[in-house]
Amino acid sequence: IRAKDTPAAISRHRNFQHFPVAMITEFTILTGEDWNDAMHGAMVKEDCYLVQTDISVTLPGSDGTPQQVDLKRGQYLDPVDDRALIDELPRDAWKDECTINSMLAVLYFCIFMLVCTYIMIQLVVGIVLENVQTATFMEGISVGQDQILEFVSVWKELDPFGTSYISVKQLTTLLQELPPQLGVKGLPRPQSIIQEIIFSVDIPLRKGIKVHFLEVLHALAGHVAGAELPAEEERRVHCRICKALPQEGSSFTAAQVYAAMVVSGAIKGFLQRFSIKDEDCGTDDEADAPEGSPRRPDMDGASSWDKRLGRNLLHTREKTIVRRARSKQLSRTPSVGSTRSSSQISALSISPSKNRLDGHLQGWRV
Repeated sequence: IRAKDTPAAISRHRNFQHFPVAMITEFTILTGEDWNDAMHGAMVKEDCYLVQTDISVTLPGSDGTPQQVDLKRGQYLDPVDDRALIDELPRDAWKDECTINSMLAVLYFCIFMLVCTYIMIQLVVGIVLENVQTATFMEGISVGQDQILEFVSVWKELDPFGTSYISVKQLTTLLQELPPQLGVKGLPRPQSIIQEIIFSVDIPLRKGIKVHFLEVLHALAGHVAGAELPAEEERRVHCRICKALPQEGSSFTAAQVYAAMVVSGAIKGFLQRFSIKDEDCGTDDEADAPEGSPRRPDMDGASSWDKRLGRNLLHTREKTIVRRARSKQLSRTPSVGSTRSSSQISALSISPSKNRLDGHLQGWRV
């Protein structure tokens, strides 16, 4: 194929003479840029014999006298008009760059553009459809990319040094700052929902009473959108997650720690209420009851559990009452009633069955 000087047509930078250049040419044609000029350049059948060296040829003139014709390297000759001159030249002095068949060039370029354009359209349509399906899927899932990014943002505030660990007690703060679905931000009764979430997930403890970032995220996401997987798939997911987890094992979970905290809080609350109630009852008994008479605590509304726990704490209460009575007696100024107070203290510490504390004991045992 003859190379022309115009860049759009077949040239020394855009031709089919060598494979690398041919691939570049095909790519530029695939973009649709002046592909018709390339097709026209491949259809040339005139002035397509290239002179490869400087040469002089003698030809007979019209009147029979010989004429000398000088040819320059790079000059093109027409295969029809210059046939007599081409026949006089040696074979290595010229090169045929004419197309084999113009219709073949037309068929090749047209089929190439149709097929490649169809493939490109299918590729673009496939990418668009895939993006639409991905967007639709992301909108339908319970835990999407936005929720995960929000989780990472809140975790950064609780773990500013990037250790991937937070205290198990910080799970409450984490869930309070996370919006639904992973958290309870903006929901009514958040404490009860947090307690329900922590008790329903399995988050193992690491490094004492700390939890790992990946295990917390996996547990919360599973709580929202968990589904039963086949055994093989579950094993594969588990192995992939375990690679990013610490190797030390743990026999306790965050739910167990929170259960212990709930029980501890309930006992502390009961002890506080019991202490306030005991002080109120003791004040009323000292003001109204005769000296030395036993007193029975008010058992109205007391549950059986309170009674059982009261029996266990009774020994501690006895020592506390005796210690308080002795400290009050030592701080008083000696007076007429000092002998009686000393005898009351002695009776309180030696014979508990005859004092007010014994009345408490009998009441609890009932």
